Amino acid sequence: MKNITLVIFINQIFQCKAILSFYIYIAFLLLLFMTMLFMILFQKRKDGRLISKLQKELGNRSFSLEQANEEKEWLIKEIHHRVKNNLQIIISLLNTQSAFLTNGEAILALRNSQQRMYAISLIHQKLYQTESLSKIDMAWYIKELSEYLQDTYDNSHKVRFDICIEPLVLDVAVAVPVGLIINETISNALLYAFPNAPAGAITIKGGNADNGKYKLSMADNGVGLPNDFIAGADNSLGTNLMAGLAKQIGAFYTLKNSNGVTVELEFEIPELTNNQYV
Repeated sequence: MKNITLVIFINQIFQCKAILSFYIYIAFLLLLFMTMLFMILFQKRKDGRLISKLQKELGNRSFSLEQANEEKEWLIKEIHHRVKNNLQIIISLLNTQSAFLTNGEAILALRNSQQRMYAISLIHQKLYQTESLSKIDMAWYIKELSEYLQDTYDNSHKVRFDICIEPLVLDVAVAVPVGLIINETISNALLYAFPNAPAGAITIKGGNADNGKYKLSMADNGVGLPNDFIAGADNSLGTNLMAGLAKQIGAFYTLKNSNGVTVELEFEIPELTNNQYV
């Protein structure tokens, strides 16, 4: 009987040891889990602080870049504004000077210079007034320049303008030469094409050509060029200027004399980007 009791007691001891070992194992696993969880939370908190710091630095840098970009845009707009104002001052000085001249050729030369400067200043005026810093809507530009030139000449009241321009946006580096060519063509037409005619018409058309380029055509139905006119010869500053400007932008320039004068300009439109500056 005593042996049986002893055996039961020993078995109970082994059972208690097994249960105790199991609880110790469970406690060890819980401790290991809690340690790993604490390490993960600590690392996440550390990473969160690092991310917050990086986000703050990125925010500061982004703000600095935006501020610098706004300052750059303001400076470029200010440059366009001052260029336009300076050109207007020169135009006024030339106008004052012409009042003291009696030579017809000298007066005409000053007036031509005034118109060329206005053609350039109009571009800078548009760039200053709009969000774009280097792109010009040529349909708007041609209409504004035509109205200005029409008001300049005494005979402009009898000349009708027919303007049909497909959408065309040019960088200022191309817009200025094209604008000067348009100015020369319209000025010559208003000055020479309709000496005795009761009325006349100047047609300006622009659109994409079959070869992928943009074709600009300006024509009048006036008296045409003199019989002794030779294309390419040193006939005048205007025709030489147009040829030189066309060459500058890689354009194909033609001057036709048939039922009036037609000037055609064919050129590639440079690809524009959003971050172009003058």
